[in-house]
Amino acid sequence: MSKQTSRKGKKAWRKNIDLADLNAGLDSARENERQFGSKTLEHADALFTVDTAGTSGDVETYHRKKKEKRLKSDEILAKRSAVPGVIGRKTKKDKKMSKEQLDMLLKKAGRRDVDNKLTEAALQADSVLETPVYDAWGDTAVSVPSRKPLSASKVVKPRSEFQGFPQSLKKVQHAGSRVAHMPKSAAPEGILRTTFGNGDHREATSHTRSTVRPSTLDHRPLIFGEDRAVEIPHGGRSYNPSVEAWQALLQEELAKEEAYEEQRLALQAEQARVQHLMDTMDDHEDKEVEYSSAEEEESEDDLEDGSVGLSINAPAREKRKTVAKRRQIREHKERERVRKQMKMEMKKIHDKMTQLAKRTQQSEQEKQDLQDLIAGGEAAEKVRTRRYGKYDILEPTLDVKLSGELTDSLRRLKPEGSLMRDRFRSLQQRGKIEARKRHNLKPKYKKKVTEKWSFKDFK
Repeated sequence: MSKQTSRKGKKAWRKNIDLADLNAGLDSARENERQFGSKTLEHADALFTVDTAGTSGDVETYHRKKKEKRLKSDEILAKRSAVPGVIGRKTKKDKKMSKEQLDMLLKKAGRRDVDNKLTEAALQADSVLETPVYDAWGDTAVSVPSRKPLSASKVVKPRSEFQGFPQSLKKVQHAGSRVAHMPKSAAPEGILRTTFGNGDHREATSHTRSTVRPSTLDHRPLIFGEDRAVEIPHGGRSYNPSVEAWQALLQEELAKEEAYEEQRLALQAEQARVQHLMDTMDDHEDKEVEYSSAEEEESEDDLEDGSVGLSINAPAREKRKTVAKRRQIREHKERERVRKQMKMEMKKIHDKMTQLAKRTQQSEQEKQDLQDLIAGGEAAEKVRTRRYGKYDILEPTLDVKLSGELTDSLRRLKPEGSLMRDRFRSLQQRGKIEARKRHNLKPKYKKKVTEKWSFKDFK
């Protein structure tokens, strides 16, 4: 133990104390406790041994084994503390479900009714059919015993046709409630067990019977179009079509173009009306301003005259608004309201023109073509296409020849359409590629007018 320094004075008392030997002793005690456990709790026989036999076996073998070096991994794994682990917080065990809670869940699942009796679906699901083991491909027929009829006191009408849970064949004891179990008299070798006597393997998910019939049951089933790379074109698009097919195709395309033209003309008329109102609004404002200013001058002249009343005091200025001022405010509010309404009308017209440019009605024609292709002339059914992307697919070209363009010779035939465009549109229609839209990536810079420093210097 090293010599301690002087501890005179209060400040030097703790400063000059040497605790190195005490800490070393405590560390060694903890290390021994981790390796061999607490010595105070063990018996003396476990702490000491008396060697009466000496070293057994060959001395060379003993020293050779002693010199063998262990792996570092084995040494690390062998270092296990003999001190027991820290006692953590006690966790509560899973609380068992009470009988009342179990009954409530069984009632919600349709296994039991209000009177706490098993429903018919539950009895059928839990029933066990005992049949002898026989050869299914044999010649001799084996009589299968029928299920015993259920008593009227136990049969309860189920609340849903999809109720009935598959239960285990073993005896299940849970919170004092017993579920269907296998009878002990049945030997596992001599019978064939089936838990579904009614052949229903569906699991119940609904609790109550639905009161309203779904409207979707009245709808015809949706079908997807066939994935054909090349669609069968209309007969009127042939280079030498029949008169009936050509006229039918011509009338169909004419009806579509007439509908587009009517929409375009209606939008143009509405746009012209709104533009006329916006142009004539300034003229009305000028006239109203002139009329209101004239009225204001007349009212001021009346106030300056003595016709209003005689007084020794100076004429007081009226703080209330004049009739002309009120009319100006009212007309200004009306103009603002009309201006806002015109702005909304212009926005609506712009949206409608955008929709017309997209030609959204072309999708209906595509569905009709798919219906004719799939149904083959029979009753049309609803067809759902596999759309990939948020944009509409490529619009088809108008491949219709007029009467003057029809030829009777392939030499004078004028080719129309593009096979590449048709192929690309077919890939989009079948959902093989995404329908995209061309974007103008050219940046649009806003013009900004500034003054040069050379101009500012001469100001």
